[in-house]
This record gives sequence, C-alpha cells and structure tokens, in this order.
Amino acid sequence: MEQYRTIAIPAAADYVVQRSRFHATLLPTADLGAAQAGVRAAGALHPQATHCCWACRVGYPDRPEQQASDAGEPGGTAGRPIMAALTRAELWNVALVVCRYFGGIKLGVRGLIDAYGAAADQVVAAASVVEQQPLVTMRLTAPYRAFDTLRHRLLALGGTLGACEFAGEVRCTVQVPRAQAACFCQEARDLGVQSEPL
Repeated sequence: MEQYRTIAIPAAADYVVQRSRFHATLLPTADLGAAQAGVRAAGALHPQATHCCWACRVGYPDRPEQQASDAGEPGGTAGRPIMAALTRAELWNVALVVCRYFGGIKLGVRGLIDAYGAAADQVVAAASVVEQQPLVTMRLTAPYRAFDTLRHRLLALGGTLGACEFAGEVRCTVQVPRAQAACFCQEARDLGVQSEPL
C-alpha cells in the first residue's frame, strides 16, 4: 500500500550550545506557500532571534519539492543540515524552522552546521510521526438510497467524508486513498453515484 511519513501535529524542541539557543519547530504543511507562511509565523513568534533558518519537503506525492534557506547564516550552515534531518527521517509535507538566539560566542562554520543539525534532529525525534496514504479529493452526487452504502465503503477504505448537502440528492466532498480511488469510483458508479475529481 502506498504510504509516506509525515507528522500529525506541530512539534517543538530547544537545543543549547555555547549559550546560543536554537528553537526548532516542525510543522505539517502541504505546499510551499503554506510552508513559507509557517516560516513567517515562526519568525513572528521569535522576534529576538538573530536568524530563522528553514527547510521543507512538500507536495508529496503529486508535486514533491524541497527548499531550504540559510536566512543570512553562512552558506550551507543551516538550511542544508535542517534538510538532512528531514531526509533522514523520510518526512514529507512538513516544514522545519530553527530560530537561533545568539549567545555571544561565535560557533564557526562547523559549529553552526552541528548546532542546526542537532536542533533539527531533536525536534524530529520529539514529533508524532504518522504513516499517511496519499489521498484523492472528489465531489460526489448520490441518491439517498445509495448514500449509506457509499459512506460505509468509503470509511472501510480509509477515506474521509467531508461537508455534505442534503437536497434532492446528497452532494458531498470525500477523500479516498489514491490506491483505492479507481475501485471506489467504479463502486460508486455501480450505485448510481456521480463522482468528479477536485
């Protein structure tokens, strides 16, 4: 079964070295725009931090992309070790932000690499990692007689039922595991249900 590793809820951890504090936040996020918004929010929560560096792995499985930023630290000393922590943990659809509070002692290039990497590893270790199936979102229009059967089948496949509108027919939004989507659509058609991908 097609699955990937991600996190269910945000996680945070602190790492201190040579009086500098590195506050790491790991966020669940689906796309680059949401990841960048998470980075800005983390920066706003830590206005006294000298740097807020980050990396993200998002868009999995359809449009996977990875980005990292040293945010003013020497090139390769922050974004790369943060990304390495995400890659080692095989996490997708997450953003990891590490905000550094300078403690007065310069760490040097090797010290920065080690500190950002350690902070990132620490928050990954603290996170609630879950196995997730890629989902397909679709809109269904179902006759009332078919709705209960369809709902039970959806839940049995590990899908979720979203907002429903009960009028002449039932209109609802569902998410179905991608590996099961073709089978579910065929079963829906057999019940007289119309499906439309979103």
